[in-house]
Amino acid sequence: MVRRRHRKRVDSMKPCPLSLLIVILCANAALAVERYLDITATGSANGTSRVNAWTNPTNITGLLDGDLLWVYPGTYAGKLEILNIPNLTIRIDQGSTNPAVFPFMQFSNCDDSLVDGLVGTNQLFWVTGDHPTLFHSVNWRLSSNFICRGVSIDRSAWYSADTNQQHGIRVWNECGKFVIEQCSVANTSGDGINVTQIDYTGSASFKYDWIMIRDCTLTRLGDDGVQLGSNRRATMRNCIVRQLGFETFFSAHPDGVQLNPDGGNLMVDGNFFEDNTQNIFTEWCSSNIVIINNVVRNTHTNGAYMGVACSIREPFTGDFILANNVFVDFFGYGAISASYPTNRTNTRVSNNVFIDCKRGMISTNYTSYIETNNLWYDTPGVLWYDTDGNIVPAVVPRNFGTAQNLNPMMTADYRTILGSPARNAGLDLSAWFVTDKSGDTRTVPWDIGPYEFNPVIRRINVKTLRIK
Repeated sequence: MVRRRHRKRVDSMKPCPLSLLIVILCANAALAVERYLDITATGSANGTSRVNAWTNPTNITGLLDGDLLWVYPGTYAGKLEILNIPNLTIRIDQGSTNPAVFPFMQFSNCDDSLVDGLVGTNQLFWVTGDHPTLFHSVNWRLSSNFICRGVSIDRSAWYSADTNQQHGIRVWNECGKFVIEQCSVANTSGDGINVTQIDYTGSASFKYDWIMIRDCTLTRLGDDGVQLGSNRRATMRNCIVRQLGFETFFSAHPDGVQLNPDGGNLMVDGNFFEDNTQNIFTEWCSSNIVIINNVVRNTHTNGAYMGVACSIREPFTGDFILANNVFVDFFGYGAISASYPTNRTNTRVSNNVFIDCKRGMISTNYTSYIETNNLWYDTPGVLWYDTDGNIVPAVVPRNFGTAQNLNPMMTADYRTILGSPARNAGLDLSAWFVTDKSGDTRTVPWDIGPYEFNPVIRRINVKTLRIK
């Protein structure tokens, strides 16, 4: 194992002479040193100031625990690779309007570190290639309690030549707790974000947020938006995952988010999924699955596209909550393919809306799990298809359980309007969650669907149902 370097801290609470106190204060002030990377610098290239900044990231040396590396815009030929330095902050210059572009990034043995390319809402760390031997655009290894923020990956110039899967961001090799937020991945032959081989030491008090992926946009991917392996204690929140007609690679099966056997303790909350094969896929999960406040949409008229696919490993422990989602335009197959826990005490399929879905449940065996506090509706003239894209009659039965067949009266972004039967008709699920897709607190009686009614928003954007 690599021995990490830490600066020696002095106990300044003991009585000491004035001369020693001065030394202590100077040492403490030196704990966080600012360094600089700027491709336009013309000085001595030792990283000590903006003028003397390193001009190529491969020349960075001497960074220590606690340092802050300021990065300035430009297209850098060299990799940004940091090894064996904990408690490091790497941040884009906050006055920047243009990106700092790298061929790839790697961070290994970098506990408690922050990589931050965000200025306002702009992601200004750009990555365009991948690691020559480890592959993938951004690699995190052997690191715990880190945050990766404001990184934009676009491999449009490279993906067509890939000879194996190239993921956007990969977190693996005994990484621990982490956050990936406000990042984007596009045009790569593998997963947007791939998470495997996680170290759970110290995770007992983190039911869902040992792994946190939030506010990310993942589009045009050769495989899954987020691949969680067989992991646990994970949350995916407020992300966008859209295939946008991108081709698949290496016999992939692009899903929006996938949890492999025997994962568990997964929360999928407030995301927008579109045109993934299985938009939310939990395979032989064994504990605590919460899928809430999502918009799940399809545009295909062929293939076995579905909103949610779940299978259960018994004995399943904890909660299974599938609630306050909206499923739209699953013309050719159906909204949900799932098995559910045999113990129904903590199982809820409630407050969902199904619009133009060929079936609610794909299998009749679990139709009874869809409760009365759900709505389903077919817009006039909607057509149904088989998996080959041929127009077919409506299937019988439709497998919506005891859900009510009513027009939900929603705006184009699936918010309820005045007079909607979804208003005040939901089941109170505050034992499991209390907010809607916007993060607003739900009030009793709850609304059906991903959003609680907001009269201010309704006055701005009132359209019946939605715009196709």
